[in-house]
Amino acid sequence: MWLTPARGQQRTVLVHNRQAIWPASEFSDAELVVSVQAQVEESVLLATSQVIRLSYRVVELASHFTIDGSEPVPWREAAAIKGRSFEIMVTSRSAMFVPAQGPRLPNRLAGWLSAVAEDVRAAWPPMPDSLQAGAAWSSPPIVPGGLPAGATSVSIEVGYKAGLVSKDSADVQVTFGLNARLEDPSIQANAAVGEGTMSIHLERTRGPCVVTRRSVLTLIRPRTRDQVVRASVEMSEQPMAAHATAASADAGSGPHARAGTSQPLPQPLDDEKTPA
Repeated sequence: MWLTPARGQQRTVLVHNRQAIWPASEFSDAELVVSVQAQVEESVLLATSQVIRLSYRVVELASHFTIDGSEPVPWREAAAIKGRSFEIMVTSRSAMFVPAQGPRLPNRLAGWLSAVAEDVRAAWPPMPDSLQAGAAWSSPPIVPGGLPAGATSVSIEVGYKAGLVSKDSADVQVTFGLNARLEDPSIQANAAVGEGTMSIHLERTRGPCVVTRRSVLTLIRPRTRDQVVRASVEMSEQPMAAHATAASADAGSGPHARAGTSQPLPQPLDDEKTPA
């Protein structure tokens, strides 16, 4: 592969996912906006010319939602996956999510971890051995995480095209489309249609350093209004100085370390405001 990270290499990655869902429910004309911010530590477990295996540990995770521009309401249970891990395996053909070993999470918490893992997985493009500006390629379809419940007969197309390429860095543009049949009566939709674009800046020895993704997913509902989910994802490396400051603050907090501050989605806890 064109990418050449070193085994044992570590860095901190920041991920921000924002989803705007309209209508929020069948009986509402409101827009629900959900924002998730995650800080994850990346470690390279294996790096060869054929495969890269990476481990990620969630350092911080926070989420909030708003309805029609109302005051943000925290989704407090999101912080419960702090310290949890997942793995990504990257080859020249695909990037795959690998569940990490450990106690199984309850479904409502597993959804938060899977959402972060999918954002990270999608940021790693399958790379050929050599790369030049203008090169275009595709990869075998990988069913992404975060699809609506009951998704079957999923059709996915993903295309990659290299922009600026130098010895040590490259820009890659991604386009993708999705069609899925849905068979879960609870969501009142029988199909999902989506498309989007992604821009990735890669450093050869580190992988994706700056990622921007935009997508639109429409749930087709024969008996009521379609539901549209507009998503944006930003991913970047945390500057080393900021990482050192955060680590110092955590180390000085003793046994009472500070808590995190900063797809179908998990549901709020009973004492949190529930969307209409």
